[in-house]
Amino acid sequence: MTDHFPVDATGNPGPALAATSPALKDKRKLTEPSTETSGPAQTPYPFNFSTLREGDKDPTLNKVVTWLIDCDDSYIVYLDEEDYVEWTMNDNSLLGTDTGPYLNMVGWLEAIDTSYLRPQQIKSYRRMIAEGVARLFQKNLQAAQNAFTLAEKWITARNTEVARRWYLTGSGIAALASLLAVLVLGFWSGTLETQFGKSVYNILMGTSIGGLGAWLSVIQRSRNTELDVAAGPMLHHLEGAFRIMVGMLGALLVALAIHAGLIVQVTQLSAIMVMCMVAGASERLVPSFIEQVESRAVARDSTASRG
Repeated sequence: MTDHFPVDATGNPGPALAATSPALKDKRKLTEPSTETSGPAQTPYPFNFSTLREGDKDPTLNKVVTWLIDCDDSYIVYLDEEDYVEWTMNDNSLLGTDTGPYLNMVGWLEAIDTSYLRPQQIKSYRRMIAEGVARLFQKNLQAAQNAFTLAEKWITARNTEVARRWYLTGSGIAALASLLAVLVLGFWSGTLETQFGKSVYNILMGTSIGGLGAWLSVIQRSRNTELDVAAGPMLHHLEGAFRIMVGMLGALLVALAIHAGLIVQVTQLSAIMVMCMVAGASERLVPSFIEQVESRAVARDSTASRG
């Protein structure tokens, strides 16, 4: 974003004063020093912005007008060659003091990270912002607010989609490892059960299937999970992978509890796999089980101390 305010020939802010009669023009030519040697810097203001077309170079900002949003003789709003929102004017009063909060919103919207979006998406987003700036010049503050609100919702949705993709990718890779473990344990079940023993084999299978349960939970809850693209892809990949690992650890705890007889007494592998998959998918089963075990231990210690 660039907001630019013209300066006159003396360097003071405001529109440059234009001569209104031939006599005044001749007088200025006689009295003003030559610009080739010394004197104040020349300013392009005032400029007739309505003469600019897409592909022209804005002489006031030295930017190429790649997408013209709005203009008249006194102001112009456009996207430059880098798809940034540009605007300039001949008179600062064209944007009143009541537009300050809206211009702050423009700065905040342009500061949002768009590096992970496609070029066409970035251009569409910047056009929404530029349309809001154009409404400010037209003194339509409500329309400007609507444009900025739409741009905010749009960029939030796009960035959330990117972050969700990272999150699901990280969890999917970790879940793939669980799936491979389940396939290996199932394909060589006879050999591995003989080598490790039935109890250890069931625990390993339950732990592996818990990762798939966790992946199911990730997919179901991904739309409600708060994600921020500003955190970057690495953090989302790690968060997704750790969610699968947590599910596997919960399934391991349930498998051990079943083997120890602390919860339902089942011996069939299919029943153990169902319990472990539910443990991996559920966010309440394992914590509630831990609380029950803890309460039992506390009660047992209290009884022992009284005895």
